[in-house]
Amino acid sequence: MGRKNVRFFKRLKKLRFSKTGRPTQVAIKKWVTDYEDEETKNAEKQRALKAFNKKFSFYIILSSLYGLVFVNYIDNIIPGGFYSGYHMWLTVMYFFPFIILTITFPKNWQLTVGLGLLASLMNDVFYGLVRSLMGYQTDLTRYYQLWLIPSGTHIFDLNLGSVTIPVYSWLMSLSIYGRIPIIILLLWFWKRQAKNRYLSQPMSKTKNLIPKLWKSNL
Repeated sequence: MGRKNVRFFKRLKKLRFSKTGRPTQVAIKKWVTDYEDEETKNAEKQRALKAFNKKFSFYIILSSLYGLVFVNYIDNIIPGGFYSGYHMWLTVMYFFPFIILTITFPKNWQLTVGLGLLASLMNDVFYGLVRSLMGYQTDLTRYYQLWLIPSGTHIFDLNLGSVTIPVYSWLMSLSIYGRIPIIILLLWFWKRQAKNRYLSQPMSKTKNLIPKLWKSNL
């Protein structure tokens, strides 16, 4: 039995009967009105949830493509080791497109951090592959051995301007594997809280009037 039928019979039990054992016209009219209102609200709620999930998926895809394509392209054409503070600038670039989400509504900070970390993960994991596709000679087997299998091999220097930190294979691997659960938890917690806030709002009577994720009501 579908959910709609279950709701129908639950509401049917509440129908008031007259002394003759038959429901009064007033009771029937009220029952029909209440049932239709409830079904309308449920339909609006389902449309709202669908729109919410669609927009959330859009942000995940946007962040992934941003890190995979744009950041990797910039990271490959700029010789970062020759520019003071390059990796500090690169870190800012990870989060820059998503900062507006937190500026407009501070409770979106989990979304901003999660999307920024996702972009950084796409950069670190697919840098070698994108470099190879761009025509640079790259040993992908060696690249992924160093990036994904911990070892004591020095792979590059993290240029933060006044400070330069040597990055070893084990540190990069730890960073990559550590970011995955952090990203999942941040986005999961944000989605749960944002969905609750979203559904607690009064549903608009105007069709397709769905608030956007970046507005303050989320």
